[in-house]
Amino acid sequence: MTEPVGRPPLWVYGVLLLLGTMWGGSFSLAKIAVGAGGHPFGVAMWQGVGGGAVLLAIGLMRRRPPPLSARYAAFYLVTGATGIALPSAAFYTAAPYLPAGILSMLVTTVPMMTYGLALALSMDRISGRRLAGLTLGLAGVWLILGPDANLPGADGLSWALVALIAPVCYAVSNIVGARFRPVDADSLALAAGMLLSGGLLLGAAALTTGNTYSVLPPWDVTHLAILLLVLIATFAHFLFFVILNRAGPVFFSQVAYVVTVAGVLWGMLLFGETHGASIWLSLVLLLAGVALVNPRKA
Repeated sequence: MTEPVGRPPLWVYGVLLLLGTMWGGSFSLAKIAVGAGGHPFGVAMWQGVGGGAVLLAIGLMRRRPPPLSARYAAFYLVTGATGIALPSAAFYTAAPYLPAGILSMLVTTVPMMTYGLALALSMDRISGRRLAGLTLGLAGVWLILGPDANLPGADGLSWALVALIAPVCYAVSNIVGARFRPVDADSLALAAGMLLSGGLLLGAAALTTGNTYSVLPPWDVTHLAILLLVLIATFAHFLFFVILNRAGPVFFSQVAYVVTVAGVLWGMLLFGETHGASIWLSLVLLLAGVALVNPRKA
C-alpha cells in the first residue's frame, strides 16, 4: 500500500483518536477482567474467539472468508500464536500486578523491538535516526524496570518482565507477517484467521490446565470487561482498515502515541494510579523512541 497523497480529512484524525483511546482502555479492562476472577487464559481466549468470530462474519458477508489452504492455515497458526496467544497469556497474567499505565508503556516498545529484530534478520537497513529511537526505547524500559520506578509489590519487577514477553511476541508476529504474508491476501480475512487461531490456542491451553471461564449467566463485572474487550478487538481492526485506506500506514503509526497516553490516563481515572518522576521520564523517552523508529515513508 502506498501513502495517500495530501492531508487526511479532519474526521480521520477523530477516528485515530477514538481508536487509540479504545485500545488504551484495554489495559485497564484487562486488570478488571482478571482481577475480578477471570483466568488469564479464559479471558484472552474469549477476546480472540469473539473478535475473530465478528470479523469472520463480516468476511462472509463480503464473500471474502479466510482461505483454508495449508499455506494460509500455517500463517494463521503462527501469527495467532505469536500475535495473539502468547502475548495475551503473558499480558493478562501480569495485568493484576502492574498499573495499567505501566502495561501500556511496555507495549509501546513493539516498534522498537520490531526494528531490532528486522536488523538482526537483515530485513531492514541501519538508520542512525531509528537506532537512536531504539536506544531511547531501551532507556525508557530500563527506567520502568529500575529501582526508582517503585513497581508495586515485592515481585513487581518479575511481573514487569512477564509483561515484556507480550511486546517481544508482537514484534515476532510483525516480522512473520511481513515475511510470510500470502500475496494479495485480504487483510480482514487474515485478521479473522489470526484472531480465531490465537483464541483456539488459548482455549486449548485453558482446557488443558482447567482454567476455562464460562460466559453464561449470571453475569458479573468480568463478563462486562470481556464483552468490552471483544468489542475493542473488533472495532480496532475495523477502524484500522478505515484509517489505512484513507490516510496510509505512516499516518496510522501515530496511534501508538494515543494508545500509550490513553492507557496511562485510563489507569489514573479508573484506579487512581500515580507515577513517580522516573516513570514520567520513561513515558517521554518511549514516545520519542516511537517517533524516531516509525518509518517516514510507507
